[in-house]
Amino acid sequence: MVRSFYDVLQVERCATLDEIKLAFKKRALHVHPDKGGSKEAFHLVYHAFETLADPEARRKYDCRAATGSQAACHTSSGHQNKAAKRSQPSDTTKAPKAKLCEFQQAKLLSRIHDLLRDLPRDVRNAVIKQNFSPKQRLILEKWMVDTKDPSTESAPQRPRATEDMVSKGDPLTASLALSLVGISNLRPKVSKMALARKKSKRNKTLPKKKRHRRTGCIQESVSFGRCVGYLTKIIFDGMDIRTGQCSDLQTAVDWVVILTSVKQKMQDPTTSSSCFEERLRGALMESTAEHGRDVAALNLRFAVHQSAGFFLGPHNFVRSPTVHTIEDLGKLRSFLDPFRQYSRLIGGASMFWWYSPEHLQDAWQNFQMAVQGAWAAAGVDSTEVLRRFCARYDGTSSSRGRHLRNWEREHMALQDKLKHRPKKLRYNYIPPNQRRSCDSGDPVHAVKKPLVTWKLLLEKKAQRAEKERRKAVRKQIKARQERLSELKRMRDRGEKVFSQHQAAFQESRKLAPRLAALRWCSCMAWVRFRTRAVMEASSGGGNCSIPNAKASHDACEQAKRFIFKALDSVVSEPRVRVLFDYDLVGEGVWSGGGKEPLPTESEDEWHRRSCEFDLCRIAHQVERAPPEDVNSTIPRLLVMQPYGTPHKRLRLPEVARMILERHNWFTQVENMPLLNLCSKSAIVGPILHLEVPPPPDFDLDDPEVRSKVERGEDLGKANQEDGLPGALHGSVGLLYAALAFEEEIVNVHFHPGSLVLEGLMEMFLHYGPKLRTISLQGNAGFITEDSLSLLTLAGDTVKTLDLENCDLDPSFLEGILNTVKSLRALQVLELAGNKLDGPTALHMVAALCDNRIDLDILRLDGNPLGTPEVFKNEVATLLATRGESVVAGGDLVLHVGDDAVRWCAAPKEGSLAWRLREDGGDVVRTTSLKEMDRMVAQVENQLQKWEVADPRAAKSAGGRDWLRRKRTHNAGVWASPGLRFYRKQRAWLASQKD
Repeated sequence: MVRSFYDVLQVERCATLDEIKLAFKKRALHVHPDKGGSKEAFHLVYHAFETLADPEARRKYDCRAATGSQAACHTSSGHQNKAAKRSQPSDTTKAPKAKLCEFQQAKLLSRIHDLLRDLPRDVRNAVIKQNFSPKQRLILEKWMVDTKDPSTESAPQRPRATEDMVSKGDPLTASLALSLVGISNLRPKVSKMALARKKSKRNKTLPKKKRHRRTGCIQESVSFGRCVGYLTKIIFDGMDIRTGQCSDLQTAVDWVVILTSVKQKMQDPTTSSSCFEERLRGALMESTAEHGRDVAALNLRFAVHQSAGFFLGPHNFVRSPTVHTIEDLGKLRSFLDPFRQYSRLIGGASMFWWYSPEHLQDAWQNFQMAVQGAWAAAGVDSTEVLRRFCARYDGTSSSRGRHLRNWEREHMALQDKLKHRPKKLRYNYIPPNQRRSCDSGDPVHAVKKPLVTWKLLLEKKAQRAEKERRKAVRKQIKARQERLSELKRMRDRGEKVFSQHQAAFQESRKLAPRLAALRWCSCMAWVRFRTRAVMEASSGGGNCSIPNAKASHDACEQAKRFIFKALDSVVSEPRVRVLFDYDLVGEGVWSGGGKEPLPTESEDEWHRRSCEFDLCRIAHQVERAPPEDVNSTIPRLLVMQPYGTPHKRLRLPEVARMILERHNWFTQVENMPLLNLCSKSAIVGPILHLEVPPPPDFDLDDPEVRSKVERGEDLGKANQEDGLPGALHGSVGLLYAALAFEEEIVNVHFHPGSLVLEGLMEMFLHYGPKLRTISLQGNAGFITEDSLSLLTLAGDTVKTLDLENCDLDPSFLEGILNTVKSLRALQVLELAGNKLDGPTALHMVAALCDNRIDLDILRLDGNPLGTPEVFKNEVATLLATRGESVVAGGDLVLHVGDDAVRWCAAPKEGSLAWRLREDGGDVVRTTSLKEMDRMVAQVENQLQKWEVADPRAAKSAGGRDWLRRKRTHNAGVWASPGLRFYRKQRAWLASQKD
């Protein structure tokens, strides 16, 4: 997968330097090997930060990314690249012709470019205007931009020995080399044929991904196989700067950011100071001051780290002894810095192109003396180091000899080029046809022949492209036909499955299997009619076209009418009518000249209520499906009333509430009381209260009841006896679930009776709608571990869980934590008025921090927490520890009486933590709402005192702007939701006390 540096750091392309630094710190802590990451991922994150933190490097990176350069992207795996290349067989078959065509075009463009360059400006413009088409102009301009060598723009100045070497050769060769387009500095001369071969070879090979050398890293300090700390280092400009040992990874990452800032300041060409020691000391002071650190705390150590590849072999570096002062580092650099120029290769050529063998031999002797002097300045013996360097120098003698022989051969060929090469391969040779055209004075004639050839080549290229386009069109048509045939096969399978479910629905005799077949048949009917609409819209060779609005409406209407017809056939059956009549009226259903008996399986409450729930849910779902103008034909339930009362036709979704109200079940739906808004979190929407009906009320005027009372007999449960429709049974939870679906209720309050009744709470949470609020408030003595475990059935949509005044003691802590872990979307947890002591509450907060559970509000007031200030400090410590390790999270407010402890993972704009960070704070601080309120007033008093003490500065333009920004920040904190809630809560508490 291709990712940019912005994706690696997870920042926007318009991110500021502070945002990039903060993102690097978070990502570094996340991908470090000690945090479960990998070494490669950490180095990639640091390289992205190093590039984007430097303005010039970031500008170049954005330019490369805008032009589609591969250097601006990184791949997550090299194996994926190889697999991607192997998965493109068409490119390999087209490669020879395409590459040959590109090579011929590049050769012609080079020829035309050379001819046009030799013409005067006005003649050149006339030739381009008269003989070049707009397409040819764009191709030539793009070729000139692409073939320009970008490395020549910032290439270092070559040694003077090269200019002397070229000047000693043939003057024509030197002048030709200096006049080459796109080359601004001298290089070893190569023939045109060699250049053409090299260029064609480069065109044939894919560009390799640029390898970046890592300059900064974090190392572990290991003692007896155990990590005891971290060390930070950075290498640049021939220097190795290392810090002392730190105990935590967070500090090490901060030190890496500081050292990277020092590197950027040292490499800034606009630095005014020319002395190395002053520049380094100033960069260290500025970087540490920007990040709020002290230079002495870093315990810096310095060393010289530079390449000496020509003397010691490739990939070998000279690292001096470690010193502790910048002055000693300057002394080491004065010894070793002159030898940085002797690398193995410069610009792809051998060292012998710039220095003579005698000069290099003298440089080796001087290098040994410089090493001896540098080691002596550091107070270290250099005998062993010089012995090792001499051994490496002797080991690389064969490589130096090979380079010397190559240089001699190429140097002789360069000097004797015109004398020994064939006439046609010389630089100053002009073919006869060009000679005549130049003599004739017609500047267009020289360009005409390659221009005609180029036009023919473009025509062939266009023909090839048209052929490929037609081939692609035929391939697309074939793919469309295959997908259309696949769609037809899917339609046939759908028709077959629909027929099977329809037959099962018609042949089922028992009610439960018949309802299951009805649900499947309804689903397949919807798929069947929609598939028909898609097939009709895709006729004529289309590719699964989406039908228009009218066709979609007609398909949905046909499916809906079919489902209504099937549902009506079920609802009109006598056994279904008698099932609803048993719970609604109890008068019975007469069919076929006699009274229809209640089916044996329907005498079981679970079976009867399950069938009622299924029919209500199917009718509710079909009624909500489009189009709504067909809902007038929905089947209705015919309820037979006693004699003299007209019969009723009821909507099936409304039957659940009618059954509950007939048997006095509590079905009250109300909003949250306004008196609780100051102390509790607001609940949006109505709340459904679940409670069992009250005990039956017996009529003492009834002689039979009076006689039972006189005899001392038990009056029983009346209509709530087991087996009767009004019995207290857990299956009623299914009727509550159907009621919640119909009335779109997402907030529910369970009363004690609903918790005691077995199965009611489980059925409602399992089959009911997705809830947003669950309240168990006031159920003291009725909450058990099983009740808390059942709350996990509500799913990932619950945002508020109210367990206030439920008599919860420390033994319920594990159950509460398991429930909170399962409810992943939970934001508010109300635990006020329970028996949770201070250690138990701290244990719960610590578990929330360790498991990365981000709650917006956790209420603990009314619990025996001990001293509020001590508990607040303990909680603040836990949250501060969490803030150091967490990468992303939300606000957490713990209400403790009239105070609250607030923690936020990242400072919000306008908050006190945001203002503290703007003023130079290193981390987000944990504070309380009371302290925030006091700090706002304190800051305003300080601003007023400053205005009185220095009115001249306060009235200046800069002072007014500074005051405006500070007061805007302060007003934002004052108007924050947390402080508004705090002030409202304090006012409410004061009114209650009065």
